[in-house]
Amino acid sequence: MERALGRLRATLVRGNAQWRAEVQNAAGVLARGVAGLLELLTEQTETTPESHVRARRFATVRVAEIQLYQAAQVQAGRSSADLYGALRPVLDAARAAYTEQFLTPGLTAANGVPDYLHQEIVRALANNDAKLLGPQYPGPLV
Repeated sequence: MERALGRLRATLVRGNAQWRAEVQNAAGVLARGVAGLLELLTEQTETTPESHVRARRFATVRVAEIQLYQAAQVQAGRSSADLYGALRPVLDAARAAYTEQFLTPGLTAANGVPDYLHQEIVRALANNDAKLLGPQYPGPLV
C-alpha cells in the first residue's frame, strides 16, 4: 500500500492528467484484488484444507501485486497477447515461490493442492483468456 501511495504522490507532482490515470489504474487493480479475495473467502468452506486456503491467498495476493506494481507491463502484455513475454521474470519468480511453498515433492500428492497461481493468472491478468498469456507460457505447474 505504501508503494502505491508513493506512486500516487509522485504522479500528483507531475500533473493532473497523470494523477487521474494513476488513481484510476490503482483503484481498478485494488478493486479486482479485493473482489478476488472476497470470491476466495465465499468459496471456502469449513472443510477446505488449510493448505488450499493458504495457496489460494498466496496466488490472489501475488497476482494483485503484479497488477499494481507492473501495470504498464500488464497492459503491454495484454495488448500484444503475450503477458508471459512482458512479465516473464515476475511470473517466473511467482511460479518458483508457489512451487517451493505449496508444491514440494511428496507434499503435493498428500494434500492435492492445485495450481491456484495459474488459475489466478488466467482469471485476473489474462481476463479469463489464456491465449493472452502468449506462446512461451509454460502452462500450469501441476
